[in-house]
Amino acid sequence: MSEPRSIALTRLALWCDPTRIQTWPKFLASLPEDALAPTPTDLGRAFVTTRMTSTGHAAAFDLVRNLAGLECKAGRLQLRGLGLLRRSPAGYAVSADGRALAAAYRANPAGPEWPRLFADALLGLEPRTRALIKRLSEEGAVLKFERDAWFAGSYRRARLVRTGEPDMFPLDAARERRTLRESLNDDAWWCLGEWRSDPCLEGATHCRFRGTRSEAFSLHGIGPALRAACEVLLVGGLLHRNGGELRLDRAAAIRLLPGRAADFGWLAGESESGNLMITLAQVLPGLCSATGHVVASELRNLLRARGVADPDRAIAAAQSEGRLLVYAEDYGQSRHGEGLFGDPRKQLVKLHLVGIGPGA
Repeated sequence: MSEPRSIALTRLALWCDPTRIQTWPKFLASLPEDALAPTPTDLGRAFVTTRMTSTGHAAAFDLVRNLAGLECKAGRLQLRGLGLLRRSPAGYAVSADGRALAAAYRANPAGPEWPRLFADALLGLEPRTRALIKRLSEEGAVLKFERDAWFAGSYRRARLVRTGEPDMFPLDAARERRTLRESLNDDAWWCLGEWRSDPCLEGATHCRFRGTRSEAFSLHGIGPALRAACEVLLVGGLLHRNGGELRLDRAAAIRLLPGRAADFGWLAGESESGNLMITLAQVLPGLCSATGHVVASELRNLLRARGVADPDRAIAAAQSEGRLLVYAEDYGQSRHGEGLFGDPRKQLVKLHLVGIGPGA
């Protein structure tokens, strides 16, 4: 097996006041469509405040700290945030995900759509949030705060209790306790989420997280940062709170984000092909070309990023169960990569989801 790809994990800051979940979408919605700057800080300086420095005005700097994404600089990979800003040779601009979030917020700041999109981005692209929600998705999982209220008391003392598992302290940065560090170390490739299909990681099958200045990554400030993420998930409808206890609402999560259900194991008892069908219904519309074809290699990469370990095997199983039909196939070009089931005649395919509707 090849060596895991090393990815520097920057500090998770998100926004200064965890309860102000509109901070990022409001900022993105305020940017002109053609906004471009050499750094995320320069974007903030141009459109928020001229006092964007990491020393004198840390709160303003934290506004843009985690807006960029996975980047390769001088041959080293660094994950800076959710990728709502994208880096190109010309500078930083709002990404497609960032534009979608901004458009939803602009259309209805009081509506449910932008919190849902925001929750989806966090669960797909932020490793520490993914690790926490994966643990909250386990049997009997509940996060218990020190006092009988939402995030009340010391964050360090908040305990995540699960059936048959030792307690862990996910809002603590300590190295001598069971925290999210174990999840991030032991299951780094899964925690990476949709970044697994990023061109920077082409050919990689596993990774490890490190710090930006040392081998060990830091969880400094993880409590307030994960509270900010949980505020989004609460408003988005995925979390349920009762006094000093927080639980994942699995039924609501499946309804609101069906494309994440298989990834987080929310569909206990479903067959793998059943989980696959929900994911396909979500992703196929965005992959189909004008002719209705899907590039098999692109579909494979996206399904892997959504948690389907062996997409070709899962598609074959769905076919054998009569849930999926590959009703057209064609050769592509060398840039289209490996065909479905390794067959070059299936570089381009058309899929029909039986009982759901045409996939093309």
